[in-house]
Amino acid sequence: MMRLSRQELAEITGLIRKHAQAAWFARYFGVSLPVDRHGPIITQQVYQDLIKAKCGLLQKRPAARPKVRLKAAA
Repeated sequence: MMRLSRQELAEITGLIRKHAQAAWFARYFGVSLPVDRHGPIITQQVYQDLIKAKCGLLQKRPAARPKVRLKAAA
């Protein structure tokens, strides 16, 4: 699984600075990406999924809730 290159990120966001690119993803997709010395860490597949979700093409699965057993008060 390959991450997006610096050039791909610049083409997608229109920005060069890595923290500005990460802020762009937060602004447009509502995700906080980790950033290392090479820039935001994101794969092509994750980027495609973000686009599909933004367009309403991915069904959002509800978060799994933990099963809880209640005990009677003593």
